[in-house]
Amino acid sequence: MVALEVIKSASIILQRTSGEVYLVRRSKEVSFFPGFWVFPGGKIDEPLDDSWEGTELEVIDTVFKEMYEEIGVVAGSDYIVPPAARRTPFFSQPYNEQRRREFEEKMIYIGKKQTPPFRKKLFNAAYFWIQDPLVDELHPEVDNGELTAGEWIMPEVALADWESGKRRIPPPILHLLRSMKSEHFAAITLSETLLPVGLQTKVEFAPGYQVIPITSATIEPFFNTNMIIIGDELVVDPGANNAGEEHLRELVRSFPKTPKVFITHHHEDHWIGVRVIEEIFPDAVVYAHRNTVERMRTDLKTEIIDDGYIFELENHTLKALETPGHADSHMVLFDEERKVLIAGDHVVGFGSAVLDPVTGSMTRYFESTRKMIDLDPKLVLPAHGPPNFAGRRLLEKYLEHRTDRENRILASINGGAKDFDQIIQDVYQDVPAKMWEVAKRNIKLHVEKLVEEGRTNWNI
Repeated sequence: MVALEVIKSASIILQRTSGEVYLVRRSKEVSFFPGFWVFPGGKIDEPLDDSWEGTELEVIDTVFKEMYEEIGVVAGSDYIVPPAARRTPFFSQPYNEQRRREFEEKMIYIGKKQTPPFRKKLFNAAYFWIQDPLVDELHPEVDNGELTAGEWIMPEVALADWESGKRRIPPPILHLLRSMKSEHFAAITLSETLLPVGLQTKVEFAPGYQVIPITSATIEPFFNTNMIIIGDELVVDPGANNAGEEHLRELVRSFPKTPKVFITHHHEDHWIGVRVIEEIFPDAVVYAHRNTVERMRTDLKTEIIDDGYIFELENHTLKALETPGHADSHMVLFDEERKVLIAGDHVVGFGSAVLDPVTGSMTRYFESTRKMIDLDPKLVLPAHGPPNFAGRRLLEKYLEHRTDRENRILASINGGAKDFDQIIQDVYQDVPAKMWEVAKRNIKLHVEKLVEEGRTNWNI
């Protein structure tokens, strides 16, 4: 099992008695959920062991500190400290001790929520909620640093903005906003704390699109494969290995009906989890390219699909497209209405994709990338790593990156490189040495493309 770096944090939901909650927008310059709307909060600086409850003094202090630093709120005072005056530590700001105590007593702990482990780092946040006349008196002001905007908004309005694509909201916050309509809100969210990813909160990035990282036998720097669920009807790439199998089993058991299963390509970290679906839904059907069906093992019924096959779901229509390059079996799904591209291994959430050294083709990869650019996707859901909300630009950057690599490989060859090791030394100094053997796969395919195009006769 991969060791994750878990960053402990604390956040607070400030809610007026009229129902509005206070959301803040993260700067587009931050690395984690840039441009997303969240509740005020931040990292807990004081050390806490892994058995932390979420209600420790250090957590409460973090809530108070983050309210002050991010939005100028001093618990126990209705005075809002302007950003320029927040250099003074929060604990030295004046406040009414009785009002501070009253504020703390009315804060309700509603459990912890984790961000999805798309990388080897995740945030585990303790959430507090307060709805009280004390909040009605507050008029927060964001710091204009990590946060660029803040507003009071009804939860249902924020959700409608998200549904229409006007507002980006990360999965844990989205789930909390949805849960607030229940009169048992606090009890429900508290009870979810120990549930696994995908059941603790919906990991949803567009209406009906869940992206759930599950441990798989993939290659570094990744350690899991994103199983994507569309509506309650279609499952993409259940690639759990032995370490991720129980997680997958819990998720599959929660499905309300027999799903269809789509496999993007034949690599085992994308299909091996079908054994769990076989166990729970033996009548499920697997849909995939012929070359995938011939190379995978399953007792489920399989249906070979070709370029242009349409999945007509209750609320989604997706077209399957043949996109060889990463592998000769590779296919993607595209939602024309929402401009969502389920990209398999053609792209990854960070870094660059590695092609199959046997069935991959750099020539086909370039062609498939151009085909995807023509779709003009807004959201790309890769099989590894986080989603990307600038889909077309991401694909264009992939072409630029691969073209640059290819030109530098050709320059290395023309400069006298005798083998792949020399090309690595010339071209891949920006890549960690432990990844050089993997990089040789792409070099081989780049050289094959250069030979095909008559740009070199270098002997592989």
